[in-house]
Amino acid sequence: MNQLHLLTPNSSRIIIDCGSGDFFYEVNVRLHQELLYRNIPHDFISRPGVHNWEYWANAIKYQALFFNDYFDAGKASSSPSANTHRERR
Repeated sequence: MNQLHLLTPNSSRIIIDCGSGDFFYEVNVRLHQELLYRNIPHDFISRPGVHNWEYWANAIKYQALFFNDYFDAGKASSSPSANTHRERR
């Protein structure tokens, strides 16, 4: 929370995933609210559950999709056709 002023909007992808019964839940909600206030894009996921393997076994599916999309976007922006297209602008 004390380092948020160092973030530049759209400089990184952020995901927060926390069960509503997790002992970190209130801290994560405050972080989410502060990111919204600072217009820093992020994904915030909250579902019923606590900080245990049962929650994370389900959550990892959504997080894997988030990271897959992140790396696919990186590949697309670094492909030769994407760079050629960017140079034409």
